Amino acid sequence: ALLHIFNGDYLKAAGVLDRLSATNQADLNNFEELVIQNNLDKAASIAHRIKGPSSMIGATRIAELAKSAELASANRDAHESRRIIAELRQANKALRNLADQLQRTAIKLKSGASDSNDDGFHAGETDSNIRIS
Repeated sequence: ALLHIFNGDYLKAAGVLDRLSATNQADLNNFEELVIQNNLDKAASIAHRIKGPSSMIGATRIAELAKSAELASANRDAHESRRIIAELRQANKALRNLADQLQRTAIKLKSGASDSNDDGFHAGETDSNIRIS
């Protein structure tokens, strides 16, 4: 879905994933601080902000975790909110890795490099529940 949105442009897709990963990281830091401060209403709002763009680009694991974090915070469950933070960080790291792999693939495709030792992605492949084709 993501590559289709950008007409197969791996660099554009990588750029979107890169920016989303950076924004998510900042939001996760804010979310964690708000949970520590027991400001769960604002934490729920931050989790909602993570959920939207992740869902729109097909980062389903992040969107699902953000939804769980939003619900836990809205239900005043600080323990569950804290537990989800580590999973969100791991999923966001996978998103960052995918952006890197897409960028490497774009560079290889542009240079006409052989696919013999390719560690990039091809249309139709997925990683961390993110559909990139």
